[in-house]
Amino acid sequence: MYDLIKNVNTKTQGSVEMITFFIKEIRKQKGITQKQLAKISGVSASEIGYIENNERQPTLLTMCRLAKALKVSVLDLFEYHE
Repeated sequence: MYDLIKNVNTKTQGSVEMITFFIKEIRKQKGITQKQLAKISGVSASEIGYIENNERQPTLLTMCRLAKALKVSVLDLFEYHE
């Protein structure tokens, strides 16, 4: 997973950008679509899309819902390791 982190460009070095990057990466690695994640988490698919595209910052509640749905801890959204 460290190779994945090394491949993150400098634009995604901020904490919010890293969170959104890891949400998307974890979702993809688990083979879950945005629509499926929305259904599991209770967060709308459009909101997930905005978050993953860095158009909106997730609230703590949203991060908790997404982490629970992805079966990871909220801390994993800050520092995801495979």
